[in-house]
Amino acid sequence: MRRLLFVFVITLIIKFYSFTQPVVFPLNNGDYWEYNFIKATIIGDTVLGDGFSYFIQEQSEGVYRYYAYLRQAGDSVFLDKKLWYDFSRSPGDTIATYRFSHEGLTRIILVEAGIDTFFTFHSLRYWRFAIDLEGDRFYQTVVDSVGIIKYVYPNPNVTPIELKGALVNGKLFGEVTGVDEISETHPTFMILQHNYPNPFNPSTVIQYQLSTGSFVTLKIYNSFGQEVATLLNEQKPAGEYSVPFNAENLPSGVYVYRLNAVGNNQTYTQSRKMIYLK
Repeated sequence: MRRLLFVFVITLIIKFYSFTQPVVFPLNNGDYWEYNFIKATIIGDTVLGDGFSYFIQEQSEGVYRYYAYLRQAGDSVFLDKKLWYDFSRSPGDTIATYRFSHEGLTRIILVEAGIDTFFTFHSLRYWRFAIDLEGDRFYQTVVDSVGIIKYVYPNPNVTPIELKGALVNGKLFGEVTGVDEISETHPTFMILQHNYPNPFNPSTVIQYQLSTGSFVTLKIYNSFGQEVATLLNEQKPAGEYSVPFNAENLPSGVYVYRLNAVGNNQTYTQSRKMIYLK
């Protein structure tokens, strides 16, 4: 009986100590998450319209690319300038309520918090959030120092998105395969991709790839042909790249971004248009 009581008391102490430590929602350049359907990577950072610096997370699903802007402030995590997670709250608390014109009313609720084992790592804190969207309820589970590990849809026939592994700040959780593939594979040709999102406000991401080491310049021009920004002017090895662009201090309008790459007796120049709408 005394032994059982001792174990119980120690368990309570561990839980109390764990939940008084700062929460880490991993946001480091190069952090990588591999899910059953999606891969996500932190590719850089930018300053949004609220004046804060956000990390850019690129999410890839096949040929499609999506971008999320994230920052942590204490126990709070913001997604695209909106409060999304608050780890200081108690289960049952409403974190935030938003009305999106194209989706209706969205409410975020903390439904569960605890400690469990994930990827053989013991005593990791987790939080389960519900996202209510006009009668439908989605669930997201966040684990301390790992990130989002599960996303459950309201339709039980839709397979949940589940984390298979992650490489966070140099620490491996579970198993990943994409990191090695990316590091060992070089593009076979030069290309400048369309920026995303487009139209944008105030930030967007420009992607390009190099088949050989090149000196790269990436510049932005307004509709009058005047240069308004230089994003790159340096030597780059072969590979795929993403460059954030923030137009907060520029007027709305049509802009042109132009890539010029010179290397190994090759010259590549390409321009594309993008629209900035405040």
